[in-house]
Amino acid sequence: MVSPELAPELRMVSPELDTSSITPVRGSPDLDSILARLERYRQRVTFGAVAGLLGREPLTLFDGYPRTPRTSWVVSKSTGKPTGQDGTALHPDLFKNPHVITNSGELKSWLATHP
Repeated sequence: MVSPELAPELRMVSPELDTSSITPVRGSPDLDSILARLERYRQRVTFGAVAGLLGREPLTLFDGYPRTPRTSWVVSKSTGKPTGQDGTALHPDLFKNPHVITNSGELKSWLATHP
């Protein structure tokens, strides 16, 4: 269950999002800081891994968020490519690293070693 002080913050991102079943990971970085590190280290990660770490739904992760080359580091698990993003907004180094982080546990460990 989302604590009452976090629920309004999640609703600001997506007013129709049902926050009753979402449990954010305490001490997690925010989306902007995750994206900055993914870009810095040229690392792709799935929508599910980021959403799981943030206690959000993958399909609404970028609701109201501008799609830029920085957001292209978050990709589909099945294709390894960003979804819902124009090809001109892809980072030019997107496919240089073949590894894709696919779960929130791996992402949490990766973030701990990549400041």
